[in-house]
Amino acid sequence: LKDKLKDADEMIQQLTIQNNKLIKQINQLKNGETHETNNETPNSNPDPLPDAIHLDDPKHPSTGE
Repeated sequence: LKDKLKDADEMIQQLTIQNNKLIKQINQLKNGETHETNNETPNSNPDPLPDAIHLDDPKHPSTGE
């Protein structure tokens, strides 16, 4: 069971890294779109996604890129 938990934890960490990278890519795309299309609300879209990144950082500080 311990080995399975270790494997699962490693998978979670890898998925967290991949998720954070995808969130950054989404933010970059959204930021590019919002600056071109929505000058009124540039800060409304990027806010929720960085919060998700911050939620993952305390759990896996080594993977918080």
